[in-house]
Amino acid sequence: MKGHDGLTFPQSSKMTIFVNTNSLSEHYSDMLIYLNGKQVSIFRGATIQDVVRAYSLTSSKRLGSGYLAVYDRFGYRTEPDGPAVEGGHYFLRVAGHRNKNMPA
Repeated sequence: MKGHDGLTFPQSSKMTIFVNTNSLSEHYSDMLIYLNGKQVSIFRGATIQDVVRAYSLTSSKRLGSGYLAVYDRFGYRTEPDGPAVEGGHYFLRVAGHRNKNMPA
């Protein structure tokens, strides 16, 4: 049997492919995010909405309706369709209300 480069291989030749699964697991492992102080494990590439959904379906619905809003660890409002950051700390609050303990 002739290969695409013109070399001849015996009919019974087999090809073995080695895949480094360690490097794959680094790219496809879950991220750890903190929402209201609770650790949430979520897939890489998740949005903040995905994190809230994994945290609580009820909270996710309230976020979608506008009743709740998401704030980052500095107290800034964050859009639900934005990317979740590995190790990020987010907080759910009633929209338009600031907690006295959160930075201004």
